[in-house]
Amino acid sequence: MNIKNILQDNNFKNKYILKTILKDIFCFTEEELYKKWQENVTINEFKKIVKKYKDYIENNIPIEYIL
Repeated sequence: MNIKNILQDNNFKNKYILKTILKDIFCFTEEELYKKWQENVTINEFKKIVKKYKDYIENNIPIEYIL
């Protein structure tokens, strides 16, 4: 799985939040996120992404606290 696959995943409906989480996890700027979107994502990184996304969506934790 790569960053592009995650961005296109329909389970992540709020793309703005997803991009914010991805930029935080990989320490990318917005430009780098798209330049490097073919990079592979490890299982541990994917789990972090899902956890942070769920914390925001399901637990209503502000994104500032999650990051």
